[in-house]
Amino acid sequence: MKEDEERAAIIGAEEKIESKADLKTMGFMLAVMVVYAFVFERLGYAISTFLAFMAGVFYLSRRHLVRDTLIAVIVSFVLYYVFMTVLRVNLPQVC
Repeated sequence: MKEDEERAAIIGAEEKIESKADLKTMGFMLAVMVVYAFVFERLGYAISTFLAFMAGVFYLSRRHLVRDTLIAVIVSFVLYYVFMTVLRVNLPQVC
């Protein structure tokens, strides 16, 4: 336990270890995943994944919007490419 507290202090998360789960945050993220499931086929994998990621970023932390947006774009489209070409899994495209 002491080691976990020391690690948390290093990364600035000591208050997160001491607090209980935030039900509001968990509810929001659950709602994002439900909406994601409904828009997945309509918007396609890459766009719906990008939007779900950005919803989480806006809700949880707004400190690095440019960096997080860039990461969301890259990860969404790279994973789409990997699934379609390497794994040969057909994911929904934008209709």
